[in-house]
Amino acid sequence: MDSVILKGRKNGYEITLNASANFDDNMVDLNRLLEKLSEAEQESDSDLGFYLKTGSRLLNDAQMKRIYDLFDKYKGFSIADLQADVADLAAIAAAEKVNHIHVEMATIRSGQEVSYESDVLFLGNLHPNGVLKSRGNIFVMGDCSGILCAGFPDNEDAIIVGDISNVPQIRISDTVEIINKKNQQFSKSTVALINDLHVLDFDTLDHLSSLRPKLYRKMEDNL
Repeated sequence: MDSVILKGRKNGYEITLNASANFDDNMVDLNRLLEKLSEAEQESDSDLGFYLKTGSRLLNDAQMKRIYDLFDKYKGFSIADLQADVADLAAIAAAEKVNHIHVEMATIRSGQEVSYESDVLFLGNLHPNGVLKSRGNIFVMGDCSGILCAGFPDNEDAIIVGDISNVPQIRISDTVEIINKKNQQFSKSTVALINDLHVLDFDTLDHLSSLRPKLYRKMEDNL
């Protein structure tokens, strides 16, 4: 199992997928590892959370689905976190193509509320109970555990792009969504938006041209 590395943690296990190995080999070795752990944990009634790291490999949505589907096969096993050591170039590129974007690298602490008049590329740290608010779009590249508000107060065309797995709540215009990552898989290419039925919905960046044609054309013009 050279393509996967297992480490114990107080609250579960940490698994690193070797980025230099073929992803299919990662999956084969990961399955073998989970089989062994499942056998070892047969007598235990407690659930196990796994913290997965993919190193310098940025997983696409299909690869992430394969990993989540694999863990679903093992009772009591769940993915607590899945991280790469690289930024999502697609999300960064999308943000850079929008005019008048504010790049923010600050830490927003619990109880703080920070507002922007323009689009925001957030590279900082948003603590629980902190609020990041923008009249425009929000592109998430930092660590976010607080509340994200895009399109404040009444811009229903605004979007939120990025991994919002640890965000408890997002708001676009006056629409609020409580995030439940057990029911929805998020990635760094996730797009949150208000759909044609005026419901907060989720999609991916590769569908942006049909989801928000004006924003997409604006980005294309800035190429």
